[in-house]
Order: sequence, then C-alpha cells, then structure tokens
Amino acid sequence: MSSEPDSALYRVVIPQFPEPYMRSIGAVRLEASQIKTSVNVQGDFRLTLTVSGLGRGMMLVEMDNELRPLSCGVSDGFLGSIDRNHWPDSLTVDTGPADEAWRKAWIDSHYRFEAGHWPPPLPTDR
Repeated sequence: MSSEPDSALYRVVIPQFPEPYMRSIGAVRLEASQIKTSVNVQGDFRLTLTVSGLGRGMMLVEMDNELRPLSCGVSDGFLGSIDRNHWPDSLTVDTGPADEAWRKAWIDSHYRFEAGHWPPPLPTDR
C-alpha cells in the first residue's frame, strides 16, 4: 500500500495468489493492467482489468463503478503463457484458479478502501 496522499475516491487491494501459484508464474506481486470500461445492456458501468504476474495475464476481474469486484475468470493468457510442466495440479483442476469456487473465494478476499474512512481491520491470519 502507498502512503502517498492522492485524490482517489476508492482503492482496492486484491490479494496475491497462494505461494505455489506465485512461484509457478515467477512473480512476487500481482499487478492490474489492460483496464477497459463498458456499459452493459442494463446501462450499468463496468470496469474490466487483467490481473497478472510479470505481464502474464491470469485473471479478468470485473468491477462496478465504485470498484467493487463483481466476478473474475481465468484468462486465455493464464492457460497459454506458463510452462504447464511446472504447474501444481490445482492450477488447472479442483481447488485452483480454474475452479469457480476458488476464484470466488479469492476475489471475495479483496479490501476496498474509501477516501475519508479508516480502512477496515486487516486480518492477521493471511
């Protein structure tokens, strides 16, 4: 987290993947890139960004206009950019990013901060 003041109304911190996943992509931290905006058929604003490690796109995260994560899915880059011989089995089956329940738990563990409000207490078990 940055200690630099800015004029951001919201800040979202998405957690790292568990260590075996981070090691398999060769990254120490995840980053967001390729930010796209759209309006769905109901007229709701949506923001989609690619979450990656070392430029390897892994997850596509969709957010609403107040930066609340709504959903996430595995990107084509995740499936095609990593040497599969070094993946833990759970990267592609069961309890890894390819599993919908795993992705929901991952995205639900984000932190969202609003300008002018103290951040929520951070858990000590992570």
